[in-house]
Amino acid sequence: MKPPNVGISVHKLTLHINNKCLFEDLDFSLSIGDKVTLVGENGSGKTTFLRLLSDGGSTSKTTTATTTTSDYTYSGSVRVEGRIGYLPQHFEEIIMKDQEDLSAIMTSLQCLHDETMNHFLKQGLEPLSSEWYQELNAVGGHEIFRQAHLIGLSNQLLEQPFHHLSGGEKTKIMLCALSVIETDILLLDEPTNHLDRQGIEWLENFLKEYSGAVIMVTHDRSLINAVSNRISELSPHTKKFVHFKGGYENYLIQEEKKRKKSIQKREQQDKELKQVKQKSTQLKCNMKEKKIRGTFNRFTRKQEQITENLVDILPERTKISFEFEDESISSNICLEVFELAKSFEEKLLFRHLSFTSVNGDRLVMRRCSILLLDEPTNHIDFPSLEVIEEALLNFPGIIIAATHDRYFTEKIATEILNLSEFNDSSHSEKVLQSSEERLK
Repeated sequence: MKPPNVGISVHKLTLHINNKCLFEDLDFSLSIGDKVTLVGENGSGKTTFLRLLSDGGSTSKTTTATTTTSDYTYSGSVRVEGRIGYLPQHFEEIIMKDQEDLSAIMTSLQCLHDETMNHFLKQGLEPLSSEWYQELNAVGGHEIFRQAHLIGLSNQLLEQPFHHLSGGEKTKIMLCALSVIETDILLLDEPTNHLDRQGIEWLENFLKEYSGAVIMVTHDRSLINAVSNRISELSPHTKKFVHFKGGYENYLIQEEKKRKKSIQKREQQDKELKQVKQKSTQLKCNMKEKKIRGTFNRFTRKQEQITENLVDILPERTKISFEFEDESISSNICLEVFELAKSFEEKLLFRHLSFTSVNGDRLVMRRCSILLLDEPTNHIDFPSLEVIEEALLNFPGIIIAATHDRYFTEKIATEILNLSEFNDSSHSEKVLQSSEERLK
């Protein structure tokens, strides 16, 4: 059962790390049903903010402190109402409301298969019988296994030690644990990192249906569009949050509107300030008259008032810039692959992979005619992503990208090659599939 007033309240939070100010008099609030994405420049303090909130992971906790160490100075108030589940970028940072619950579920996810088999066999229950499933469901194992399989975790993988798993497999296990632990607020730091498409789609559906509140840091624009009802941008200038309703597309529109509005407001203030200064200068020449001295004082106060309330112009987002040289030679077949197979030790990745990539009449290329990109959108901020995508759209050659970024795929890809279709002994005739068809 959820506490009556689930939420987070942050008041006048100021934080300096190694003499760098991350937050200054920052306020933030979260209520049940809010699904917030934190955005901002890399290094602006988004992960630090999640860590501070996770420290208040017990019900009805208020932290009001002024703390100074060799590394940071922290002051302000952080109030948390509810049970927090925290997914960090690095798994050694795991902080949960109830460590024992997490430990039990981690054990279940990796070892429950063997344990339940032995336990039920001792009781004379035949594995996979109706009685076996009843007993499993009674201890919560059925839901654990159900979520594990939905997210793409096999029984064989669940038997592996946690430290032997890949980054994506670890992320899936942690997300599965969060899905079965009772929480009111989820703090997710780059939850789609290392996840495959199945895992990302599972996460999206889970967050859509989650009845609590969510704060996440992510560069996955498709996930933001699907889940978020608010975006909070950490301004590098004011060190405070600027809030926008809706998902990523609405954020872009609202951000530009707010920037233009701030420019108009500042232009009006500058014009008014100039007029007041000119009038004050004229009056200063006739200060001998008592009536003029009073008027001059009023204009001086007006000048001070305008100066104190000058609107900060929201700057244009900083973007990297580059372009590809348009050079050419004639060539039709740019890349041809025939009966390609690859494995690591005993694990077969794919076999019988054959395809040909053809330029077409409109494309002729020289030098760099093929770009090979491995997760090119990882850890890239939004403005830079837009520039990269625009440059890739104008690239005159062939691009082969390994990515789980659905937004990037929908914007860039003309065809999708799914290697999972080639990891068994069968040979698929349909190798390349149009992105429009695959993404339906």
